[in-house]
Amino acid sequence: GVHNITLSVRDDNDPPAEASDQVVITVVEVNPAPGELAVTPAGGLDSSGNEGGPFSPDSKEYTLKNVGGEPMNWTATPSVNWVEATPPSGTLAPGATAAVTVSINSKANSLGAGSYDGNVSFTNTTNHNGDTSRVMSLTVHAPPGAILIPGSGFSGPTAQPDPVGSGPGVDAKAIARWDVVPFQTFDGDFNVGVVAFHINGIDRVEFAVDGGPWLSISEMSENARVGVWEYWAAVRASDFADGEIELRAIAYPLVGIPRVLDSLFLCANA
Repeated sequence: GVHNITLSVRDDNDPPAEASDQVVITVVEVNPAPGELAVTPAGGLDSSGNEGGPFSPDSKEYTLKNVGGEPMNWTATPSVNWVEATPPSGTLAPGATAAVTVSINSKANSLGAGSYDGNVSFTNTTNHNGDTSRVMSLTVHAPPGAILIPGSGFSGPTAQPDPVGSGPGVDAKAIARWDVVPFQTFDGDFNVGVVAFHINGIDRVEFAVDGGPWLSISEMSENARVGVWEYWAAVRASDFADGEIELRAIAYPLVGIPRVLDSLFLCANA
């Protein structure tokens, strides 16, 4: 608060030689600012790997700081069970910092192929000043030869993805082709492969059939049907009615322009 103090100066001579003077001193009592949480860096954790792991990068460190003037308590809480934060909580004095490591844990090893998202909430549990969160993203690639799941048909052409990354070769498009003779009739399981190349290397090839979910293959292996090391998945004839099926694929470079392949048509004989 604000307090006024009055000082009086008096001449003790009798009679006084001069009039008394008064000085007013104003004292302002300043309360410290409440604790406030600041978290750096601003970005989230973006990790990927094959089914069963390992995943890379598998962790990221964040710095928590109390930029206020009073102590504050904090917590770091993941929204998904495949992420953990260490330590999960603490107390920060004014100006103090703490390091929190957010990591992909062993529960991610049981996730199937696909894309997963969550977040870690950093909370100032004392007064909630500075509460924030960071996005956690995980891409699980399917193993070579994984079975593609059909949908009910593609709704339109596959859009050209944006260039990936930056630097030399970012304006070069991946080179890729199907290693399959079109309009073959197949029964049982049938391997469909893509040969892909880019000056910066290939990150993955994604496959889909009849509008089903895209399946990401990130490693080359030998496709036994043709004896070629390539990116490949499989279709199962019993998953389709007899007749024509449509396969699509996209080859993604590490840095550069992805290649959308022309559709491949095969004939299922269940």
